[in-house]
Amino acid sequence: MISSLDIFSFFSILKAVFVRYTKSSYAFNLVILAVDLSNNSSVYFPGGPKEIISFFQKIEGLSFPEALKLLGERVGIQVQFSKEDLYEKKSEKELIYQINLLAAKYFKLSLHDRAGSRALSYLVERGLSEATIEKLKIGFAPAESKLPNIFSQKKISFDDLSKAGHPERFKYRIMFPIFDNFGSIIGFSGRIIEDGLPKNISPHPKYLNTPETAVFHKSKALYGINFAKDSIRQNKRVLVVEGQMDVAMAHEAGIGEVVASSGTALTQDHLKALSRLTDNII
Repeated sequence: MISSLDIFSFFSILKAVFVRYTKSSYAFNLVILAVDLSNNSSVYFPGGPKEIISFFQKIEGLSFPEALKLLGERVGIQVQFSKEDLYEKKSEKELIYQINLLAAKYFKLSLHDRAGSRALSYLVERGLSEATIEKLKIGFAPAESKLPNIFSQKKISFDDLSKAGHPERFKYRIMFPIFDNFGSIIGFSGRIIEDGLPKNISPHPKYLNTPETAVFHKSKALYGINFAKDSIRQNKRVLVVEGQMDVAMAHEAGIGEVVASSGTALTQDHLKALSRLTDNII
């Protein structure tokens, strides 16, 4: 049985990984290249690389592609997949990612429409540049959302939307997409815009998050982690701030190693994720 210590020993010797999925057979070929040991000896893992990655899947609760990407990040390499679909039928997680991406694109466009003018003015008044708004993919959820029509055209059902937490539920809010380590959108945090808010609409809660889904868990999600990870490694530290606007303002000031929790206090899962990148958590 391979231990977690074996996994981290493996981190120290792995230099490059190439992965190719064959759609017809769902098989994979894993090739480990350029292994360099300080003592010029070989290292043997029972079951080989596949067993190591399978064990890592279990202890981290990840799919095979997620585990492989995370292992690659740990040693500073990029894991690339073929352009073919990994599965003929989308998994629940992949479906949620697709729904969230469609919603994020709509929110982004809405921010620059007339309906999003107050939201855009708010962001500019807070000191955010167009470059930062674009980088963080900040958007706006208008009162009259076109998302139901967009989802219908894509043949996305009500049950599918329920699995994703119904992103069309957001209205009158500046939208901050929340990404995972790999750049997939796992959920959203929406900040209410009180200026021009109808009297029958409550300004509370100030921030509204995606409910718990198969990919979004408040106890694990870190806003800005996908943008921050390279800066965290480079600067050997991470700054944990209160909210999304704090992260955005930090990026505007040129500070990239910043993350925020999503509607919860910092948890052990958050600390565990950050400790993969640095021990200096501020």
